[in-house]
Amino acid sequence: DTNPNACGIHIHSGMSCLGDAGGHSFNTPSDPWTAVKYKSLPDRTSTEAGLVVTTGLTNYDVLGHTMIVHDSEGTRIACGILNIGSP
Repeated sequence: DTNPNACGIHIHSGMSCLGDAGGHSFNTPSDPWTAVKYKSLPDRTSTEAGLVVTTGLTNYDVLGHTMIVHDSEGTRIACGILNIGSP
């Protein structure tokens, strides 16, 4: 894959959507996020269930970090901060 960010959804090491979100967040020998991709279907819907990404991190480790969505060229098109949801 020539662009590992293209059509990707990844947790990044940064903690702000306003500045540099940093690189992909993981604690494993290789980046597990490069295999996480989405694809658009003709009816503009897509689903995926049960996808497991082994990052070597706990849920607590990624709290406050950025979740980035990339377009087909790898450009960041959406950003959110991971947090504990309200009940």
